[in-house]
Amino acid sequence: MSKKEDGKECTACSDHGDRTVSLNTTEVPKCIAYLSSNCPLNRRELGRATWAFLHTMAAYYPEKPSTSLQQEMNSLMTTLGRVYPCGYCADTTSQEIKRNPPKTTSQAEFSLWMCQLHNEVNDRLGKD
Repeated sequence: MSKKEDGKECTACSDHGDRTVSLNTTEVPKCIAYLSSNCPLNRRELGRATWAFLHTMAAYYPEKPSTSLQQEMNSLMTTLGRVYPCGYCADTTSQEIKRNPPKTTSQAEFSLWMCQLHNEVNDRLGKD
């Protein structure tokens, strides 16, 4: 288990036990540097950063996106639901995205869909 510079255990690493990866013949910790902590984000930090990224992406999404961009955004959201590092979040969000697919025909529609998805996640987690 990795320790941060302040001597505290890395919660991202301890959430999932000891993780290592083989590089050639050397085993190295899978916890990689994030900023100066030497650890990836924990679930809470990752969630906040992901929502900041997603809402920003929606805010900059074009009002009249090309068909290609609409397909790419749908693909990104579907893939994100499958590969997200938190298994519970990935599974339940993937199910929600199947139930309510991304609406990507305009910036307003995509932003509203993103807010609805975020609200659904907050409801599921018991947040306001």
